[in-house]
Amino acid sequence: MRDAFPEEKASKSNRTFTGRLLNDGKTLILKGVIVDELNNVGDKLIYPYEGPRIQSDDVVMSSIRNFKRNARIAEAIGGTIAVIQGWQDLAFKTENLYTMPGETRKDALLTTIIRNRILLSANRRHVLDCFEQSIAGFDMTMTGTVINQLHLSHVVPKLYRQLLGYKKVSNMEMSDIFTMGKSLTDVQWAFDQRMATTSSGYLCLVPWPTRSGDRIALLQGGKTPYVLRKAGEKWKILGDSYVYGIMSGEAWSNEKCVDIEII
Repeated sequence: MRDAFPEEKASKSNRTFTGRLLNDGKTLILKGVIVDELNNVGDKLIYPYEGPRIQSDDVVMSSIRNFKRNARIAEAIGGTIAVIQGWQDLAFKTENLYTMPGETRKDALLTTIIRNRILLSANRRHVLDCFEQSIAGFDMTMTGTVINQLHLSHVVPKLYRQLLGYKKVSNMEMSDIFTMGKSLTDVQWAFDQRMATTSSGYLCLVPWPTRSGDRIALLQGGKTPYVLRKAGEKWKILGDSYVYGIMSGEAWSNEKCVDIEII
């Protein structure tokens, strides 16, 4: 169907999940392939929620609440800007980053953020170009770049996010506010997740509990790759992921398929 999104078939198998439970009643055996190890994991993208509005007839308390609310808004926007900037750094500073034929590092980043949610009937190049313009709303101002270079994010992270947010908001016009709103809508698939890279250079969108050292795996019958964490001689599943370049079965190998013990 041309009006559908690209099919995800990372395990390149028409089989459904087939597994067996060990006698301990806790360990599930699944067939799969351990593809790669995650070596760089970015920050979690959090939706910039301003918090509830509380009405008060007390002028002083109302002013204090408004001040705190504005600080929360600035911190939330600054946090979003910092995370997106960090994700871009992952894409542009990873020397061995994998890109598909005819695509750039920017294309890999954009595709991963939206999990390739591009209709088959759409002009892919046009969609990616529009999305690139959209996330430009998260670009740092010149002052924000200077703040970033001071490495305040490591010393006073909350103040760092607030400064980024205040500077961004203070430079906004009405059209910029609408642009920011559209930008937040366009990255909805990435909220509560992290950008990461693997040792082989794959760019991934992974569950927020993910950390360096976790593995990308394909499970027989699974449509997407999964993030696994070593637990002794066994594994824990953290959740599904999007891995640019292997969503159509490129990394699947029947020869490398082994029993994976899941707890």
